Amino acid sequence: MRISAGTNTLLLALAGSLALLLAGCGENTTSPTQSITQSQATAISDVVAADADAEIDGATASGTGSPVLSFAAGPGGLGRQCQPAKSPPNPSNADGDAVPDSVRFDFTGCVISRPFHTDSFAGTVDIVDPTPTTSDFSVKRVFADFLHQRMRLLSGNTTAELTNGTRVAVRNSSTIQHTESGFRTDFTHADGSTSSHVRT
Repeated sequence: MRISAGTNTLLLALAGSLALLLAGCGENTTSPTQSITQSQATAISDVVAADADAEIDGATASGTGSPVLSFAAGPGGLGRQCQPAKSPPNPSNADGDAVPDSVRFDFTGCVISRPFHTDSFAGTVDIVDPTPTTSDFSVKRVFADFLHQRMRLLSGNTTAELTNGTRVAVRNSSTIQHTESGFRTDFTHADGSTSSHVRT
């Protein structure tokens, strides 16, 4: 998901509305005396946007091979600059659907150069068929120290997301079930501050 200035404004407005709503739910009805800084607001919007993007990615991959190809291509499409190591090279696929029984992509050393930023990747993502005897669109992704670091060339600022955990999407022609377990994302923001999101 590409984040634009309009999206950031919307996310900040939603975060502000949620904060006001939560403040109104408690017994204390006085207004908060401290506001967040622009840097903190940007960090919050980065985390919200990254989580929303990850949820969409996990729930919308189609049955045409994209659950596998999206990771072979990497976030945002890695193209020819980075080819993650694939193990095994020819994974088995007992049910013949778009997801192999089990395959690992190792992104260590992947670097993508773009006009205004450089993306570096490391860690592994395992793609597993959670229903190996049923031909469907289900996919399990296991992240192990999967790191996406972005350095902006004009400002010199660097941001990073380190992901660990398991995400499963079980789908058929009419329903989808999306779960996350032991899922943790550690963020390093452009100002050097850090935050974490843990969910199951």
